[in-house]
Formats: sequence, structure tokens, C-alpha cells
Amino acid sequence: MTYYNTSKVLQIIKDYHVYKANIANACKRDYASVGVTAYNEEATLPRANTISDVTANEALRGIDELPVVAQMRTDVKYLEDRLDRVTDDIEVEILALRMEGLSASDIGAITLYSTRQIHRKLVDIAKLINGTNLTEQL
Repeated sequence: MTYYNTSKVLQIIKDYHVYKANIANACKRDYASVGVTAYNEEATLPRANTISDVTANEALRGIDELPVVAQMRTDVKYLEDRLDRVTDDIEVEILALRMEGLSASDIGAITLYSTRQIHRKLVDIAKLINGTNLTEQL
């Protein structure tokens, strides 16, 4: 079981765009060696245009069950289920930019805050998401 603290939530926010891309790629199930259909005078039957490698099919089918992919899905779900806790407009903007993969200095250039202020706000956002600051808000 994974316990989420503020530093873990900050790491998930930072890596969110990577997690989403990896999860999407895991679901895509690309395979580089695909057969080509051939029709010509010498071909009596067309060749298959599908993967005929049984081992590769099984490997691609089992990719969703890898612990790494499962952990990424869990982390993304944890974060997405708690995004409604962030209500301040500037915090929402900072969170969205960070989840897109921008660095704190890039976010600072966009929002006209210093990098230190961005880091402080990200910690506050992580505490909100984690539920640490809920009593202070009320």
C-alpha cells in the first residue's frame, strides 16, 4: 500500500505528464515488426498483415499488469481524484502548468512570481491535495 505524503504528491505533480504519456503508450500496444500484405502475380494467397509472434502478443497483453504501470495509474488517479481541492485561481494555474511539465522557473516567468514563491505555492497545493491543510482552510 502506498502512503502519500507532501513530497510524494509533489513528485506525482512533477511527473504527471510523463505518467500520462507512459500509460497511453502502454495501452497503445505497438509492435514494430508487422507483416505486409502482398498481392502480385506470384502470390496465390495474400500474407497476413497481423502479428503472428505469439510471444510478442503475450508480452504486449501483459504490459498493463506490470507493477510500474499499475503504480503510475494509481498515482495519477490519486491526484486526479483530489484536484477539486485546489480552488484558488493562481494555484490552479500553477498546478496546471506544472502538470504539463513546465519547470518552476518557467511557471514563474509566465505568472510573474519568483521561483521561490512558485515552490512555496506548489508545497501548499500538495498539502491541499494530500488533505494536510483542510482544517486550516475551514
